[in-house]
Amino acid sequence: MNRKKSLVVFGILAVLYVVIGLWTRTDEPKSYRAKDAQIILYGEQHGIKEFYEYEFKEWQRFYEEEGMRDLFLELPYYTAEFLNLWMQEEDDAILDEMYADTEGTASHTQDYLDFFRKIKESCPETVFHGTDVGHQFEITGARYLAYLEEKGLTDSEKYELALANMEQGKEWYEKQDPIDWDWREEKMIENFLETYERIGRGKIMGIYGGAHVDVKDGKIMAGAIKDKYGDVVSGIYIFTEILKERTYRIGFSHIGMLFLMMLFIPNMIWAKHQPKDYENYVKNENEVLLLFEKTGEVLVTLLAFIFPALNPVFYAAPYGMIFPARIYYLVLACVCMLLYEGYWIRYFKSEKTMKDMYRDFVGVPLAGATLPVMAFALLAVYSQNLLLLIAVAVLGVGHIGIHYQHFKEVWEDAGTSESIEI
Repeated sequence: MNRKKSLVVFGILAVLYVVIGLWTRTDEPKSYRAKDAQIILYGEQHGIKEFYEYEFKEWQRFYEEEGMRDLFLELPYYTAEFLNLWMQEEDDAILDEMYADTEGTASHTQDYLDFFRKIKESCPETVFHGTDVGHQFEITGARYLAYLEEKGLTDSEKYELALANMEQGKEWYEKQDPIDWDWREEKMIENFLETYERIGRGKIMGIYGGAHVDVKDGKIMAGAIKDKYGDVVSGIYIFTEILKERTYRIGFSHIGMLFLMMLFIPNMIWAKHQPKDYENYVKNENEVLLLFEKTGEVLVTLLAFIFPALNPVFYAAPYGMIFPARIYYLVLACVCMLLYEGYWIRYFKSEKTMKDMYRDFVGVPLAGATLPVMAFALLAVYSQNLLLLIAVAVLGVGHIGIHYQHFKEVWEDAGTSESIEI
C-alpha cells in the first residue's frame, strides 16, 4: 500500500471535512429561545410555501393556547392596516389589491395569500402590525391615505403613521445605489419599538426575514429589541427548525435507495466474478467482526430507507435557490459513492484476482470497504441522524475490519505490499 498517497488523500478529505464543518457552523444560524419570551420572532426566507405553513401552525398555536392576538409582520404600516380591514370583510377585494401591489417582490405568491386566508378562517381576531419601511408607497400607501380621507380621518393617528411610513419608503428607495441596509434596519427597529409600545407591549409573535432575527447582534432588529427589553426575545430560524423536525421523521429516502442500489448492484455482479481462492480467505474471517458487519448491514439498509432527512433539501425561492450549508456533506457522500463505482469498474476490467480487489483506488486504501462506509457516514452527518451514524460505525468496524484482515493475508501471501499497489 502506498502510504504517502493514502496520507495525501485522507489529508485532503480531512481538510474538506473541517472546512465544511466550519461553513455549516457559521452559515446555518442557531435559533434562540428566551426562557420567558414575550416577543417571539420567526425568521423566514420569503416566498416559500413550507415556511408559510410552519408560520401558520405556530401562530395558530399561540392564538389558541396562549391567547395571542398581535402578529407583527415585515410589511409597511398601511399594508398591515389594509389586512386588518380585510379581516372584517366578506370578500377578498382588499387582499387581491394588496397582492397586485406586490408584483415583482418575493411575497407575490399564492402561497402567501393562502397564509392570510387561513389566518382569517382559523384566527379571526388576529391584529396585524406592519413595521417595515414604506414599500409600495405610491400605490398601497396612497390608496390607504385616500381611504382615510374618504372616512374623514385626516387628523387621525393612523393618517399620521401612514404618512411617516410613506416618507420612510421614499427615502429608502433613494438609498439604493449603494443600498443602505443599515439605514433600513434602524428604521425597522424604530418602527417595531414604537408599535410595541403603542399596543401596550404584551406577548406577540413576529414574522420577518431571517436576516432580522439574530438576537445576538445589537445592530440587527431582534438584537436591538433584546437590548431594549432584556432577555425576553426569541429569534427562531424557520429553516433550522424545519431541518430539525425532519431528522427522525419516518418516510422514504430516495437518496438512501440510490446509495443502496449503488452498493448492492456491484456486489451482486461481484458474486459471479469473485477473485480466485476467495473462499480460502472467507473461512478465516473473524466471527466478531463478521457479526458487526452483518448487524451493520441490516441497520444501515433499514435506516437509509426510512429517513427522508437523507434526501437533498432545497427550495426554489423567487430570488434563487436556498439550501443548508451542510448539503456539501451530501455532495461529498455522492463523490465517495461515485468513486466506489469506479473502484468496481476497475476490478471488473481486471483479471479479478485478490490483488486486484485490494489495490488502492485513487489513493484510498481498502476502497471497496472504506468508500461506502465513508459515504453513509457523511449521509448521517448531513441529516444529523445519530441512529444512522451509530449503525454506520457498527458496519465500519466489521466491514473494514474483515477487509483489512483479507488485505493482510494477501500481503503475506504476496510477500510484499508493492505487488498490490496501483
